[in-house]
Amino acid sequence: MNQSSLWHQVIIFFFLFLCVSIGAQQEPCCRDLVVLSANVVDRTGLKQLFATPVIVDDISFESDVVFYQQEFLHLFEIAKGDCIDQDNLITALERCAKKNKFSTIKMTSVSGDVGVRLHFAIEAAWTFKKIKIHNVYQGKHALLQFYLMERGDLFDESKHAHSLTKIKDFLVGNGYFDSRVTSNFEYDHRTKEVIVHIAIKKGKHFSFGLIDVEIVIDDGTCDEIEELHKLVKKKLSHALSSRTFTKEQLNGEVVILKDYLAKKGFLHSAIECKQSVDHRNLMVNIKWKITIHQKREIVFFGQRFFSKKELLEKVLAFGQSVWLLPASLLAEEIVRAYKSKGFLNAEVVTQEEKERSFFIIKEGSRAIIRAVEVKNGTFGNQAAIKKQCFSKVLKNSYYDARLYDEAIVLLTNYYFGQGFLSFVVVSNDFLPTGVENEFVLAVTIDEGIQKYITTSLVEGYPELNQSGPFKKRDLGDSTAPFTSKIIDEQRAWLVSHFQSLGYLHPRLKSVIESHGADVSIKWIVDTGEKIRFGKTVLLGSSSFPFSYVERMLCYKEGELWNQAKVKQTFRALKELEIFEAIHFLADHSDAHENKPVLLKLHLDDRYEVRTRAGLELMHVRKYQTFSGLTYKLGGTALIKNPGNCGDQIRFDCDFTRPHREIVGRYRRPWFTRCPFFTTLQAYSIVYDQPAFIGSFNDLYTLIQHGFLLGVQKKSEHFEIGINNGFEWMKMRIKDNALSLARAIDFKPQLIDKLVPFFFIEPTVMIEWIDDLLNPTRGGVGLFSLKGMVPLKAKYKDSSFLKLLCEQSFFMPLKGVVAALRFRCGHIFYREFSAIMPSERFYLGGSHSLRGYEMDLAPPLGIFVDEDDKEHVVPRGGRSMVNANIELRIPIFKKVGAVLFQDLGALSGTLFADFKRQDLLAATGLGVRIFTPLGPLRFDIGWKWRKQIPLERSFAWFLTFGQAF
Repeated sequence: MNQSSLWHQVIIFFFLFLCVSIGAQQEPCCRDLVVLSANVVDRTGLKQLFATPVIVDDISFESDVVFYQQEFLHLFEIAKGDCIDQDNLITALERCAKKNKFSTIKMTSVSGDVGVRLHFAIEAAWTFKKIKIHNVYQGKHALLQFYLMERGDLFDESKHAHSLTKIKDFLVGNGYFDSRVTSNFEYDHRTKEVIVHIAIKKGKHFSFGLIDVEIVIDDGTCDEIEELHKLVKKKLSHALSSRTFTKEQLNGEVVILKDYLAKKGFLHSAIECKQSVDHRNLMVNIKWKITIHQKREIVFFGQRFFSKKELLEKVLAFGQSVWLLPASLLAEEIVRAYKSKGFLNAEVVTQEEKERSFFIIKEGSRAIIRAVEVKNGTFGNQAAIKKQCFSKVLKNSYYDARLYDEAIVLLTNYYFGQGFLSFVVVSNDFLPTGVENEFVLAVTIDEGIQKYITTSLVEGYPELNQSGPFKKRDLGDSTAPFTSKIIDEQRAWLVSHFQSLGYLHPRLKSVIESHGADVSIKWIVDTGEKIRFGKTVLLGSSSFPFSYVERMLCYKEGELWNQAKVKQTFRALKELEIFEAIHFLADHSDAHENKPVLLKLHLDDRYEVRTRAGLELMHVRKYQTFSGLTYKLGGTALIKNPGNCGDQIRFDCDFTRPHREIVGRYRRPWFTRCPFFTTLQAYSIVYDQPAFIGSFNDLYTLIQHGFLLGVQKKSEHFEIGINNGFEWMKMRIKDNALSLARAIDFKPQLIDKLVPFFFIEPTVMIEWIDDLLNPTRGGVGLFSLKGMVPLKAKYKDSSFLKLLCEQSFFMPLKGVVAALRFRCGHIFYREFSAIMPSERFYLGGSHSLRGYEMDLAPPLGIFVDEDDKEHVVPRGGRSMVNANIELRIPIFKKVGAVLFQDLGALSGTLFADFKRQDLLAATGLGVRIFTPLGPLRFDIGWKWRKQIPLERSFAWFLTFGQAF
């Protein structure tokens, strides 16, 4: 090899070495690491990979399910240019694990000159979404409870198979022995969720078939075995034969049969039932094997107050061991039962035979309580105390231990409530009055010492000693009696106070020290950890954009935990009407002060159709007449979230003979800093105004067609909206148009004319009440202003501005709720006759003046028909005032009563010609039955005066909901 060749090879190797070195410097360091698997973060791998902080040059991700960029950045909280370490990544990945959706997350780390580029490859697990049961129209919820997976759980086919078995067993237990349960899966590849479809064919319902009875004597023999066999078989055959089979009924008959055998003297028995299914005849044959032990018949003589059945039930209360107990012990129980009912001299003599126990009862006379005397009672008004506590005892006349015990409970509670914590009832005696069987019930008590609170403080928090229930009342030298109610009030106040400071679960301990009559209360508070709102973690995978959800949150990260803000967020999400379920939960497993908020959102089915049908009375005049029945048909079609922005398309139609209404609506929320709704609506309404009494025709028909654009903003207590659009209105009269037009003071020129309007209607509502269905505290205010301008010059006289103001108040007064409402309205236009009847103000009906029928409060029109007969028709007014006052009185749990006074006045001339007799008033009463749908209301009201002889003096109403 020559020298030039050697140099040539050296130069080549040098250039190769230089290229490799430069390439090694330019090629970035790339590392792959599975950082999350089965919801467990690989902390060790991350610590090795990021031993020192690094700068993020770029961050990206890919996912096999819907996972929006906004949610990814929200959970990781890492952006380009940030300096991060292992703790930042561990925290972010733990948030991802809380979603309970990702099976693995693989991280690729590429080191560059500027920093590190991070890329996450996310793989999700298949989870259970929901279950749909087909071919079953009633009792679906009973079947759903047997499915073992909940929404969001990892889908497990073995659990699914076990759930089908449980459903099958449930159907068999209800008599469907030939039922078939099949299933198939629907896979949502966008979210990797499984929808389970279960098809159930119940088949025929089996009935009880042949009843076979076998009776086995366990101890000795029984001469009555054949007779008993016949009686039992007859009883079972009568109860079960040809009836549909259910396991529940079979078990019920076992209990009944045991009770029957016990009454026959077989106090200890065992019953087995063997089922034999006859698929051909659709029957279940039952073989009963009854094992009975030694007979012990119980016979009673001389009873009059208690029946034989009642006495036997008291004996059988000892259970199956009663046949082992001596008769003397059973006799004591019977005597005790008699004495509890006032038979103070009752005696029971027993006699035993081989298979019988005889109880000879001497009841004696029943004690009558003529008076009650409380001995050693010195506190307060003793007469009032006795009346309050022992009224039922005296009213019943005969002594009853149950009523006496109730009276002692009332007496004890009264004394405890006055600070007598050591109060006891020493004894009770029956003092003869000189009249046979009449007694004075003497109750001897020991009042003890009345305790007073001298000091009440919170240890370590001196600033609270002058707040809330700890604040000393200005009562001079007197102090408050000590009661357990004060402890409860202070505890509730402290819990509320510390929760408002962010301590969600404070632990409170009261230390009570007593020295004579003085009591001191000291509270020891362990606040626990302060809780703030952390990151909101959306569980599972949702196709609804996370950015929209984020803007609906009424709380901010880092704020003190406030349950009211969580409820406010819940309501905001619920108002979208696109979610089937919404759940909020604070993640207390996180050790940090900022607790992650776990939010579970389940989108509802996109398409939904509802139908409704029924009958209703038409043109009712309550106690006078009605035109008959009318059909009522309707339906609603919904498309939820069609644009994936929380929007909704809704189509409603309802038809009855006097009313037809078709409404189409598109509603879309706007997720701005202050979210609000926009509604686009088109409608067509035809309404037949009921005629006068005795007529089967309608007065007139109102037709309204139009469309509107509305904007609405709602908060917890406020609702502001504005609607504007175009409407075409028409009033059509079939007969006697001119006569009716004069009666209702309406321009004949507008009859049968389709008048186009532009309208605008702003509305403000303020609602601050404790219960929407049955408010007891707070108030509701409403302000509405509606302007309508005709689009054709020839109808310019029909333009108007309509103002309505309404305010309600609800005030609790010692168990009674006082409800008040005031309404006033006015239509600003000089000519009343040009105002469409549907836009006028009316009074009368279940929500205004309850002494008058619907819309029939004066001023009224007089319509003359073809036979020259006069009839009263509603005319309405241009100005209206209305006041309602109610006292809502609870009677017992679900029933209440109402006393009401209604006042009002209508005028077509701004009350220019108003007279004292034009003031309308109605007084009445009502009943409320509280149901899950709201109060069922019956009201009847009487007018103060009748202005037209044709009027009735009263009116009554039956409907749902409060009057206001």
